[in-house]
Amino acid sequence: MPRKVREFGKAGEGKRKEFGERKLKEMPRIGEKELDAAVKILQGLDKKIDKRWVRKNVPRELIIEKEKLASIVSKMNELLGFVEEDEKPNMIGIFKDWLKNVKPDAKLSRGDEALFELKKSSPEISKMIHRIDFTKVVNEPNGEEYKIFMQGVEYLLEYFPPEERVPPEVFLEAAEQSVSGKIGKNPYNRYHFAVAVDEDGEIVGACSSLYFADLDAMFGGYIRVSPEKQGKGIATALYNDRIEFGRECARKAGRELKFFISEVEKPETAPNREEAEKRLRVFKSFGMGVLDPSSGFSYGQTTEDGKIVPLYLMVGPMDKMSRLEWYDVAKIVIVVYKRIYGWLDKEIFWEGVGKILKSIPLQGVPIKTDYI
Repeated sequence: MPRKVREFGKAGEGKRKEFGERKLKEMPRIGEKELDAAVKILQGLDKKIDKRWVRKNVPRELIIEKEKLASIVSKMNELLGFVEEDEKPNMIGIFKDWLKNVKPDAKLSRGDEALFELKKSSPEISKMIHRIDFTKVVNEPNGEEYKIFMQGVEYLLEYFPPEERVPPEVFLEAAEQSVSGKIGKNPYNRYHFAVAVDEDGEIVGACSSLYFADLDAMFGGYIRVSPEKQGKGIATALYNDRIEFGRECARKAGRELKFFISEVEKPETAPNREEAEKRLRVFKSFGMGVLDPSSGFSYGQTTEDGKIVPLYLMVGPMDKMSRLEWYDVAKIVIVVYKRIYGWLDKEIFWEGVGKILKSIPLQGVPIKTDYI
């Protein structure tokens, strides 16, 4: 009996080998001409790339389809424009590792249509919203606006678990950079912070956000509403102020606001599952979707000790959309990560952002709306 099992196994291996050889024969052979063309294209990214590296690392489908390879390299060079000159070697290394593992013929789901939709807020609640004036914060460090801002920062941070908090000084630095037009490489990027203040002058809600001109998007950072004030429309009013601010910034930049994006804990790995699910329901109520992890895309927050806390990357397009191309996902990750997590140790930062970028499928990432 044991001998028959082994014989069956050998026969099975033989059939698999025969099938594999047949598939290889069906695929066009890669000649020296194709290899030379691929090398020339890839040297537009890294001049050190040679024929041996291409033969060993680049999927044969991309070597054969040189137009597709050229398009990928062109997009990679565009993405290099979002990092500093001394950071480009890190990014090129990530791109090369990504190329080794892409599956050009993989098939992904079509995705679900998502559309960000604002909700109306009552005039009484809207009056509670106070958008922070960063010019006053920067120029009057002992003034009332500065105090409200720092109280809002403290109010936000005390709500979130330690691993999701950033140092308070990061908020103040963002305020200073917003005034000087030095948030990232685009001078039209701007920081947003708003608080909801009740009739007794107490902060009962707050949010932080960033307008990224290169992404045509508002990135929603922290948001919190006090439990006793939830269900009254304060979160809606804060979201409305975010979008209004984003559209104002886009007009000044001669652009159009196309996305609201954010990140949120996955309930199954969150310290407080109930709170994570509550936040997801808020996103869902605005019509937002998640970039589908079942596609292979793996997003998360890199911590100071180098761990990655799994998160959903949320997307709320202003026009209906069911998928983002790989380039658009990579651009979001690079721009957001550099801004939000750029304070990390450089080695930890690049290891974290590299893991995320290398998980992006060449076919793009579908949007999923059935997540809670």
